[in-house]
Amino acid sequence: MACAPVSIAPEGQRADIVVGQLDIDMSAFAGIRGRSFTRTPAQVEADLRAALENVPARSGPANTALSVKIGRIDLVSPGQALLIGGTSAMSAQIVLIDQASRTQVTSPQDVIFLSERTRFGGIIGAATSPSAANDYQQSINGFANRTYKAIYGSPPAS
Repeated sequence: MACAPVSIAPEGQRADIVVGQLDIDMSAFAGIRGRSFTRTPAQVEADLRAALENVPARSGPANTALSVKIGRIDLVSPGQALLIGGTSAMSAQIVLIDQASRTQVTSPQDVIFLSERTRFGGIIGAATSPSAANDYQQSINGFANRTYKAIYGSPPAS
């Protein structure tokens, strides 16, 4: 079943948005689930900030702040990988804010963005599952890339 693309910014405003400030809120962070892997909220914040800052940015004078309130990270467990496969994911609430006036450009939107990698079910899926650390990093990177796409309507340029 395919999911409809998520759009954070209205199509008519996308061309004018240049994200220059990144606000990450960990107050609602419910942790990492599915696999035995531990990161403190501060580490998750730093990892996500680095991934979002690593996504190629639109050039021009910065005018928008991206506010991200992290919910949780769900990694595909080994049992799930063996039985049915799946894709790890991150949930968050995202809002764009005008940097000058500090008013919301968009209303807060709850999103769930998938990892960069899907695992097939069965023995092959279990055997080819990444380590918990790699699965986590792929989820962080997938979230960053999908956030960019949801703002600008296209994937980031490589």
